[in-house]
Amino acid sequence: MLQNAGLEGSLAETEARYGAQLEQLQGLILRGEEELAQARAELQRQNREHCALQDAKSKLEAEIATYRALLEGGEGFRDSEGTVKGQRWHPSVLSPSAEKSMF
Repeated sequence: MLQNAGLEGSLAETEARYGAQLEQLQGLILRGEEELAQARAELQRQNREHCALQDAKSKLEAEIATYRALLEGGEGFRDSEGTVKGQRWHPSVLSPSAEKSMF
């Protein structure tokens, strides 16, 4: 009997110790999951910002290409949707009165 009571006491002590360790580990896991969720949210925010910046960059590059084509005497240009917005400018297109007002 005495040996049985000693073993039961030892078992209860071991269960308590492992129970405390289990709670501690569960707390660590919970904090890790919270940090992971925060990191994931931050990455999603950064990804949205990156996509917006890439979109703006693409639009600016298209606009620069349009102006470059116009400066080089292009046939017209297209906006970001691909619609033709202008014609090639040539001095002979202007009327005499328009030429005088320009110069």
